[in-house]
Amino acid sequence: ITMKNQLRLLFFCVLVLICVTSSSRAQRWVTYTTANSQLPGPDVRVITFDPSGNAWIGTNLNGLAKFDGTTWTGYGDTTGILPSYAYQALAWFENKLWVGAGNGAGTVTFDPATATATPFTPNTNSSDVGWLATDNKGQIWAATGAGLSVLRTTNLWNTYTKLSVTGTNFPDDDIQTVAPDVNGNV
Repeated sequence: ITMKNQLRLLFFCVLVLICVTSSSRAQRWVTYTTANSQLPGPDVRVITFDPSGNAWIGTNLNGLAKFDGTTWTGYGDTTGILPSYAYQALAWFENKLWVGAGNGAGTVTFDPATATATPFTPNTNSSDVGWLATDNKGQIWAATGAGLSVLRTTNLWNTYTKLSVTGTNFPDDDIQTVAPDVNGNV
């Protein structure tokens, strides 16, 4: 074998090795449906993760589910724990799952350790919570149809509306989403 052919063979072997190595590292996506899993419904609206890495999935009118990577656990009308709301918002806060529902259904905190749900209402004229977020100060924020609310201490909600926020451009009371920035500020 000539030197030129040896280099070609070496190049080909290195190329094959690179392809095999990169394909073994490639991410493999799995699509979960109601047909191949215990996902409670096909219309997934929101997903969040708890500190243990469990995925909490909120669906539109089909309940809530927890997925630990192997096992699905459903929470909805069939379990009697949580009604099958139109789930719009989920956040993990103070060792509980905070669940925001639409269509006037209200909002609850859910304690997975005891499987109990407790209704809560941000200090607004709206029972719809469109989004929940936590900040770097240990507070939870709720975007609602009647302003932006923050739970500063247990059961003490402050709500901001376009009339209550002076000196800013708070455009509307119908807040659709809220999120922290890279520093954890809302």
